[in-house]
Amino acid sequence: MKLFFYLPLLFILGMFFSCQAPAKETLDLSETQNLIKSSYENDILDQYFHLKDALASDDMKKVREVAKYFKNLSDNLYLSTDLKKSVSNEAIQSLRKLGTIPQEIIDAENIQNQRIGFFKLSKYFSEALRNGEIINPNPESKIYIQFCPMAFKNSGAIWMSSDYDIVNPYFGEVMLTCGVVRDSI
Repeated sequence: MKLFFYLPLLFILGMFFSCQAPAKETLDLSETQNLIKSSYENDILDQYFHLKDALASDDMKKVREVAKYFKNLSDNLYLSTDLKKSVSNEAIQSLRKLGTIPQEIIDAENIQNQRIGFFKLSKYFSEALRNGEIINPNPESKIYIQFCPMAFKNSGAIWMSSDYDIVNPYFGEVMLTCGVVRDSI
């Protein structure tokens, strides 16, 4: 009988400690600003990272702005005749999906819906990165697959980052460092 009492308590404590910053007790606002980049390249990969950081900053207007630019870049890639000649049909379909999801982010009425769109985008984007036909990251740098177990009512969600440090796009300032690195590409 005591087991049934302690099991939920252990689960709650486990979830709480899984989202604590590993090396620091607390982060003040000036430190969180240092986790978010100030400039980005004009390619689709860096714009994905820009979108992630805008969500982490809780800046709905910036998210919409970056999503428009990301959509434009992915549409241009999709329309590229040279690209269509050199990649598989599967890669072209993946690219088409990358171009449609940003519109959901642009049209979202609140930041939570933007985050839902970003989650969908992250799933397709990670596939495109792993496939390597469309988006070829710099081989000298790593892309980290990160995961927050508490996102979307504890269903969990992934995203990609160019940095090992966690900057959570699903909770923003509320739980900026919640998450773990699961893998790298």
